[in-house]
Amino acid sequence: MTNTTTASGCSFVPLFASAEWKSKTSNFICSRNFSCIADEPRDFGGSDLGANPAEILLWSVAGCVSIGAELFASRDGVELECLKTDVSGRMLTNPLSIAQLSITVSIKGNASAEKLEGLVRESFEASPIVGSLKVKPQLIVKTE
Repeated sequence: MTNTTTASGCSFVPLFASAEWKSKTSNFICSRNFSCIADEPRDFGGSDLGANPAEILLWSVAGCVSIGAELFASRDGVELECLKTDVSGRMLTNPLSIAQLSITVSIKGNASAEKLEGLVRESFEASPIVGSLKVKPQLIVKTE
């Protein structure tokens, strides 16, 4: 992935994902050389072949926070023994949206509790996924 700079001097990394409908609510999603199936549970009209999009969003939060904590630990010479990030959410039905996320990070390593907490805090502050949830990103929708 290569950074690109805009005329205003802002830097960004272009990202791309594609979802191809297969059947009912089942979609084949890919990005770079990776893929997964997104689907809805049977209770919501799907075939339950994969996580639903809201769950995939939770995966993104958990993965980004964990990756950040590991990168910052490595940078600071902290050897991790355990790192686990659990994310749960509450979905509103009107308007349909995720109203609350609860994030719990369990981390152990060869550093003080204060240092480990600092790594987690730094990971939250640097996370582009958590950052995107804090602001209202510009959405551009096109139909072809």
